[in-house]
Amino acid sequence: MPHRCPGYTTPFQLAGQRIDEITGELIAAYVATRNAVKLEISSINRELQVLRRMFNLAYEWKVVERPLDRVRMLKGENQRDRVLTSQEEKRYLGQAAPLLHDVATVLVDCSLRPEECFRLKPVHVQHGNLEIPWGEDRERSPKNPDDPSS
Repeated sequence: MPHRCPGYTTPFQLAGQRIDEITGELIAAYVATRNAVKLEISSINRELQVLRRMFNLAYEWKVVERPLDRVRMLKGENQRDRVLTSQEEKRYLGQAAPLLHDVATVLVDCSLRPEECFRLKPVHVQHGNLEIPWGEDRERSPKNPDDPSS
């Protein structure tokens, strides 16, 4: 019995394949099918992330002999950034455990993403300053709900 989801008329092309038989062409066909039913780009990208993770684990666990060809995310996904108000920040920091308080303070004060914060090492502290040598877009700053000019 093929795997189906509500609203879909075709079975998932990948469901019947062995993991080591899945190719970039099959993934492209799968994405085309998902696009054809007007699925949101963000939904397709989440599915592709799961597929990529599944393959990375299969390769790490030696279930497959080769990693999957690069799985690329679709462009045009709506980003949903939300910035805490200063009242929300104070309320959170007032309730947070000491370690979470410190991490959240670094995240907020340095405009870091969690992944960027977790990569920090003692070598990144130079003369009392935190030097952050990476970031997808260090110029990007989400709108601050407390500052009408942002």
